[in-house]
Amino acid sequence: MLTWNKRKTDSGYTINIFDDNKILTITFGGNLDLYWYLKSEEEREVDTFEITKENYFLYSLFDILYNDIVKCNIFNVSSIEKVFVYSLKELENLYKIKEELNEKLLDSEEYKKLYNGEYICWYSDDDPIEDANYVKIIKKEDKYVLEFLSNKKASTLWLKNSIRFRNSGTKYPPFNILFMNMYNSLCSSEYDENQIHIEEYLYRKKKR
Repeated sequence: MLTWNKRKTDSGYTINIFDDNKILTITFGGNLDLYWYLKSEEEREVDTFEITKENYFLYSLFDILYNDIVKCNIFNVSSIEKVFVYSLKELENLYKIKEELNEKLLDSEEYKKLYNGEYICWYSDDDPIEDANYVKIIKKEDKYVLEFLSNKKASTLWLKNSIRFRNSGTKYPPFNILFMNMYNSLCSSEYDENQIHIEEYLYRKKKR
């Protein structure tokens, strides 16, 4: 059963997502960087964690993350920016600027390194690519598969399957923003685990 909780820390919240004998932890460090950790009873060089429609709230956040990366939907017009717009033409121009910024990212080296047309792969910002752990985000029917590789050369060998998302000096700017957006959505959520989404009901019925 896919469940989750959040715990207040000095630097924000620590999110724990549980599935059988595995825990996916998402936390914000005192160094202002985001971290994902996968903990499992069996230590493996490559391990996976599935985000299914069994918990549609979690699934929907990973769905937004995945699609925003694929479509380079990063720069959007904020409510604050709208306050300083005094005409419809200015607003249209503002939307056009944001759209052009997103379209430009589709041709960037950062985008090509992060998404290969089949899956997303983020190499931890703790180490250079050849030494780093990585997490792949693979879209499947009714689920997202997170595949973690623990590199034997990683500087965080003591903590297997750990991924760092730097907010300054990342390998993939500005895509770190999207991972922070997902984390912030988890932190601000008052999701009721007892409330069942129709997609969860259909998924469980399909499994049965």
